Order: sequence, then structure tokens, then C-alpha cells
Amino acid sequence: MSKLTKLTLICCIILFATFAVHAEGDLNVDVSGYNATVSGSTKCSEGSNVTVMIVRPGKDISSVKSDSEANSVSLFNNNVSCVVQTLVDADNGFRYICRFDENEKSGKYTARVKISGETQLHETEFTFVNEKRKTEAEAKINDCTDKSKTEAFLSEYASDIDVDAGGSYDDFSKTERAYVTGKVAGAKEDKVTVFGESVEEINDVRDIKKLDRSALKDFVDKGDIVGVDNSLVSDYNTLSKTKQNNFAATFYNSLKTASTPDDVEKAFKDALEDTKEGSGGGSGGSGGGSGGKSSSGGGVSSSFAVSGTTEDTERPYIIEPPENEGFIDMDSAPWAITAVQTLADRGIVKGRGNNMFCPQDNVTREEFLKMVIESLNMVGVPEQALKFTDIPSDAWYASYVETGVGCGIIKGISETEFGTGQPITRQDMATILHRAIKYCEVSLYKVTDNTFTDEDNIAEYAKEAVVALAGAKVINGMGDGTFMPEKTSTRAEAAVMLYNLLYK
Repeated sequence: MSKLTKLTLICCIILFATFAVHAEGDLNVDVSGYNATVSGSTKCSEGSNVTVMIVRPGKDISSVKSDSEANSVSLFNNNVSCVVQTLVDADNGFRYICRFDENEKSGKYTARVKISGETQLHETEFTFVNEKRKTEAEAKINDCTDKSKTEAFLSEYASDIDVDAGGSYDDFSKTERAYVTGKVAGAKEDKVTVFGESVEEINDVRDIKKLDRSALKDFVDKGDIVGVDNSLVSDYNTLSKTKQNNFAATFYNSLKTASTPDDVEKAFKDALEDTKEGSGGGSGGSGGGSGGKSSSGGGVSSSFAVSGTTEDTERPYIIEPPENEGFIDMDSAPWAITAVQTLADRGIVKGRGNNMFCPQDNVTREEFLKMVIESLNMVGVPEQALKFTDIPSDAWYASYVETGVGCGIIKGISETEFGTGQPITRQDMATILHRAIKYCEVSLYKVTDNTFTDEDNIAEYAKEAVVALAGAKVINGMGDGTFMPEKTSTRAEAAVMLYNLLYK
């Protein structure tokens, strides 16, 4: 390669890597055979320089740096199929025919145009199909009779037999590719169609994993789930509403490690089995907190029971708390150690870094809401959460607020604000938890009649919740006979409340 050619390439690297802002602009690409005609218009004057670049599928020239000439030139040649320069004509337009090499792979390419005098790039995607390679690939795919041959073939020809599917396949993980190659290798005929279908199945798995818990339940309700047999869906449809919610929570957690339709089916089967057995699963540990109507199995909390059970019924389902290595700052709240460690093991509570739980810090509205939803494996329909201006869409608690609002267990502090970061009061904690229990269609055991000396200070909206939870010994007074409804709660106190519900 001549010094002049290298210099030209380096200049193009700098040019296209510098301008990070892209616009569609007035840009067109017409493909005929091996020729891609790039044309467009501009407000720049006649004679202005126009640089045209054709970027290969899945490549990004903006990542190419110019600090090492040899490396940059190599990366440039790997990422770019064509780069040329032309001029703006008398009609304020430009046009150039870029020719593809006869061995260029089929795929979705990107045309990028930089016009001297403009501050932005023009960019558009187009499809190039190399008919010679396509014909060759369709003939060779029939020789793919084992996974090794199929994998080698698809690495070279995936986009040539199916541009859309090939683009996805190139982005797949090793496990995802193995699924596709297995399907193609095992197909007796029409391997091209099998390839496209199996790639689509992997993309379906990816789409399912992007759903939040509420959206996942809606998706399951529709019944068309990649990899899952209709008979399993029929079994799901026989579950009660509460058990379907519990199933969705367990299925959601199991899907995190799924890569293929086979993984999805296994996750579905396991979630169905756990739900039928009454474990209500989903958060790990040794069961607990199903929130469902069923009272069978070790996963039913001993603090609540099936609607209609009598008061002072013997509690047969005592759950042994799982072991946890613990946090290092629990000396200030020794009475909460078991509760915090147990809930942490189940993923209901988390520390604040460096193995610190910060038990005496105030618990915020969003933190407590998360704890309640995880404890009861709740799934709700997102409705109003996005109206809150103090909840960024990418916040860790956004999905919990959507679930809480969708289930009707919490509201914002105003029409536009949720109250993010605000400490929660004891009476509000009781209200939210009580609403959640009612939503899950369970009843609390009444163990005792508990009254507080400051019960007149309890807000009207919270009285039913405080009475019910105090009677079940889920919440306690302050030791002097008061409840102190407007006192903010600590993280340790919130953990103990939920532990009392789930494990005592």
C-alpha cells in the first residue's frame, strides 16, 4: 500500500470518527448487481467535497482510532467496503457508484456521507445481496450434515442465504449459535428455511427476556411462547389468578439464564411445578412468601393463610430461615440480624456496598415497595408509573413502581410525583403491606387484640392495616404502648416487619 493511499485512509478515519452526530438527511442508495449508487442533495455550493463510505454489516467506523497507523488501516479495511470522494454538482446534488467486490458478503450495509461545510453526517442503511454467493451458499448448505461443518458454513455464508437472519446470527453468543447449527445440521430438507426459523426463535427468546414481570405475565396469558408446548400452557391456564402471579415471578427469575427455546421450556416447566407444589418460588432461599391461596407445601408463610381460615389456627408451616454470611454493620440492630440476613439470602433486601446494610438508615418509599413486591412475588399491570416526573425510566426501582401502581398498593405523593427518596412512615408501611396482602388474596392469622395508646393519631386510611398487622404480630409497638404512626422507619425495622410476615 502506497504512502498516499495510507494517508487517504487515515484522513477518512479521522473524518468519520470525529463527527459522531448522524442524520438521515436526503440520501438514497440504489443497488443493481454489484453496484450501489449513492445520491443525495445538499445546500452546500457546487464543487464542495463529498466523501462517501460504505460500512460493512455490524461494523462501526467511529470506533477506529488513528493513534496507530498500521492498526487503523487494518481496522479500516476490515470495517469498510468502499470509500471514495466526489463533488457537489451544479444542481446541489451528488452521485457516485460504489462497486462491491465479487466476494463481498450479502448483508445490511450502511452508506455514510460527509459533505465539506456541513457539521453532520448523512447515513442510511441498505441491503446488498451477492447473487453469486447466495447461489453458492444454497448449494453448499445441503452438505451441512454435522454441527462442525454447519458452524463453519454459517460463519461464512449466514447472511448470503438469509440477509436478515444472517445479521442476527453474527451477533449471537456461542450457545445461541450452537442451537441454530444443531437445528440446521439435523434438518433433512429445506435447511435454508430451518436456518431462518431457528434464528427467529433465538430472537424470540431474547425478546421474552427483555420483558418486565408484568409484561411477561401478559405475554404468557396469550399462550404463544417459543419452545413451550401447548399442554404446558394449558396447565398454566388452570391456575388461580394468584398462582399465575406467583408463576410469573418464578418464570421471570428463571429466564435470566435462558439462551435457547429449550431453556425457556425448562424454565416454564420448573416454574409450573414450583407453583403447583405451593412454593411460589422465585427469590431463592428456602421457600417462603408465596402470597398465594394454596396452603400446601413448605412455601406458605406461617403468618398468613388461605382466606376463610379461623383465628388462632395452629401454624403448621414453619419455614427454617436460610443461612447467610451476613453484613458487618448489624451491631447497632442485633434484634434485626436474623431478619436482615434471611431476607438478603432471598434477594428481598440488599446492602449498600462494602458488605454494609446500614440498618439505622431510613428506608425510602421505593426501597420498601421493592421489598414488599419481592416478598410476595407480586406481578401487576403497569399503568400510571410513567407519569411520575421523579422516576427516570432506567431507574432500578421503575419497574417496582409500575408493579405497585398497577396492583393498586401505592400511589404517588401527587399526580406527578412518586416521592422518590423520601423516608416512609410506619403507618404508610403498614398500609402498603396490607394492600399487598389483600391483592394476593390471603388472610392474616389473628393472634392477639393489640391496641396502642396513640391509636387516635393513626390516619384513617391506615387504621385497618395497623389493626390487622398488629393482630397478626407482623408489626409491633414501640415498647411504651405507642405505635408512633408518623415516625419514619429504618431499614432494619422494615426488614423485621416482612420477616414477621414470612417466617414467624
